[in-house]
Amino acid sequence: MHSAIAVFNLPPRHRRHLTRENALPVTRIEKFDSSGSPTQRAEPDADGQYHYFHFGKNVDAVCFRALDDVAEFLRKPPKAGVRMNPGWSKISRRIYIDGVPR
Repeated sequence: MHSAIAVFNLPPRHRRHLTRENALPVTRIEKFDSSGSPTQRAEPDADGQYHYFHFGKNVDAVCFRALDDVAEFLRKPPKAGVRMNPGWSKISRRIYIDGVPR
């Protein structure tokens, strides 16, 4: 098993051999402020779903039950967002996945 930080520090030629099955699951998706402190965290709604939003959208959420799925989608388009607490607001900047910038 590999930690998320170790995975991002690997050269690309080694990263391609890592799959979802042999990497650790995502445990947190957070927004950090300019001082480097986490201010918000992705949390599920009352139904246990995380709300992911494509760039430029505040409605028509794509819902996931696992943080791994949210993290996978957040890494693809650079300006996508996810609802975070406190405040249940959509966050699309300064997102860190297990302590690593996306």
